[in-house]
Amino acid sequence: MKVKIFIDFWNLQLSWNDYHKKMGEGRTIKIPWGTTLPLVLLNKVGKDCEYAGTHVYASINTKSHNDRKLKSFLQTMDLFSGYKVIIMETVNRSLFLIRYSMSDIRYSASHAFRLIKDE
Repeated sequence: MKVKIFIDFWNLQLSWNDYHKKMGEGRTIKIPWGTTLPLVLLNKVGKDCEYAGTHVYASINTKSHNDRKLKSFLQTMDLFSGYKVIIMETVNRSLFLIRYSMSDIRYSASHAFRLIKDE
């Protein structure tokens, strides 16, 4: 059975950090990217698995110094064997609720909720 791994970078990173914090780890434990992470995940799926790649989806804020360093790391990760990294710029979805009628406001609020819910 071929297995392709899809990872939401921030979801994994924040969950990873929370887990290690709850386990009492005082220092940051790095996620074992590269060959280790896919092998661990494949072993959990079963022994008859064939690795078909890892897709990592990440968002960054290009105005942030730390995110520029993260972008560099993600671009390096894209060179790892079997990895495909998709980097999107973070979009600030401010709510624009200045409207001329109540129906416009109701529409804008429900539309904004759907955008937030879909993230």
